[in-house]
Amino acid sequence: MPARLLRLIAGALCALALAIAPSFGGAADPYEIYSIQAMTGGLSFVGKTGADALQAFETYFNKSGGIHGRPIHFVLEDAQTNPALAIQLTNELGSKHLPFVMGPTSAAECNAVYALAKTGPVIWCYSSAVNGTPGSFEFQTSATNYDYNVAAMRWVTGRGIKRIALITPTDATGQAYDRAIDSILQLPENKSIVLVDREHFNPADVSVAAQISKIHASGAQILFVGTAGTPAGIAFHGITDAGLNIPVITGNGNASQAFMKQYASILPKELYVESTHCLAPSAITDRAEKAAYDSYVAAMTAHGVPVDCLQSLAWDPALLLTTALRKVGTNATAEQLRAYLANMRGVAGVNGTYDFRRVPQRGLDDRAVVIIRWNEANSTWVPASKVGGAPL
Repeated sequence: MPARLLRLIAGALCALALAIAPSFGGAADPYEIYSIQAMTGGLSFVGKTGADALQAFETYFNKSGGIHGRPIHFVLEDAQTNPALAIQLTNELGSKHLPFVMGPTSAAECNAVYALAKTGPVIWCYSSAVNGTPGSFEFQTSATNYDYNVAAMRWVTGRGIKRIALITPTDATGQAYDRAIDSILQLPENKSIVLVDREHFNPADVSVAAQISKIHASGAQILFVGTAGTPAGIAFHGITDAGLNIPVITGNGNASQAFMKQYASILPKELYVESTHCLAPSAITDRAEKAAYDSYVAAMTAHGVPVDCLQSLAWDPALLLTTALRKVGTNATAEQLRAYLANMRGVAGVNGTYDFRRVPQRGLDDRAVVIIRWNEANSTWVPASKVGGAPL
């Protein structure tokens, strides 16, 4: 066969290979990102929505070129909403000398693994019930329970409500919620608010009838339910059984379509959730935040799952970490990544624009919070406040 013809055939084969090759050229191994999720156990509804978010984000991010042409891949580890298992998984991942680990899900799990991150890796907790130590490797998603409740009290006072009650479990989440409420009630702007009753229950309890009876007799005008998942369901069951007909407000951990459907028959008649504008898109006025939200919705829709606010608690950390990795590179140490994240600002996510200089370890505070109401008839959320908590 003539040499010229051989060269033409070789060139054609090369062009064909390039045409059918993957967008990353087939040579770059995926950069694996490990995430500890509560895929089973009491917060499985949070873990599963987080898994959906990470899988959708992986597709979205890789279409934009990955990290300098290298695709990413999320590896999900199930901690079963179990702090001991979360510690075990974190120790196992530690042997890989990873610069960061995403997760875990619950406050108890996060508090347990934070103790392992004195010198790295960066641990990015999915719970808003913990507070990372400024300057540490302890990061967390979105605003904290304190921030959510600062905005909630702003909304309460704006509505003229003065008498509140609180019910929390005795676990780490409930204890953090108690501390947040106590601190917030000491603020001068909340001097008109009186906590008329505080009740506790064990997360393993099957009834809170006695506690709800006391709240019913207290004359409270609104009830704060400071927990998420199964314990929140127990509280809602007690509220419905007792016929307690006052507004109920709960945390962002319950802002899930799956949760609302699971407990549809026992939801309080007037139920509010401390959330962000991811469930109140009409409250978004910033152009970059709107673009971030639209990208999120498009990615989740393409992934074939309904858009849910809980998904954003995994989506935004993935966005922030991959944005940082594009700057510091995939060979960055935990300290290099921590230092970059600590100075990150102006990154628009689903839940707001992050500024880690102003708000260490999480980037958002009460200025990103929106109070939303569950509309049972339409199975959707309706904004009840402006961004920051002021009533509409």
